[in-house]
Amino acid sequence: MSDAGNPTNHEHQCAAPVNPRTVADTDRGPGNGRPRIRVPRSNVVVESVPSESNGGQRVIVRCRVCDLRVFDVVGVPADVLVDDPVRCGSLRIVRVCRCGRHQQGRVTGRPGFTLADGLTGRWCCECGSFLAAVDAVRGRVTVPCRRCRSDCRATVADVIGAAQGEAVAQAS
Repeated sequence: MSDAGNPTNHEHQCAAPVNPRTVADTDRGPGNGRPRIRVPRSNVVVESVPSESNGGQRVIVRCRVCDLRVFDVVGVPADVLVDDPVRCGSLRIVRVCRCGRHQQGRVTGRPGFTLADGLTGRWCCECGSFLAAVDAVRGRVTVPCRRCRSDCRATVADVIGAAQGEAVAQAS
């Protein structure tokens, strides 16, 4: 805030304050008891839950600062999480828009391999709201957190790798 009580443009661009409720590497999430795993080279945490429809996994990606759910990676076969995360060539990400619509798009699961019909650049809803920025070559998704306004960045391969580590730990 400036001296007059009005927000300045500089403060809007500054990083969000650190929340004392940040999660540890294998902390249990509040309320659900599922472990949350930090994703390397990113500022998000993930948790893996069974998917109801296809028997695969749904990997929930949350902001590490404020624990808000930012997007999901769905349709991940359960054996891929344990055996070979590189086998995931194409993965679907799901994000809920501010208007309430569930938006889906395909992203590469293998950095360096682009998808012909995958998301690239700015990903927007039909209502015009910005959902995410997608780097098609690396499979990197950058989502603005609605609560703390930090940019949540992660590659889908790193998200699957962290979920794989969680699945292997649960299997042993």
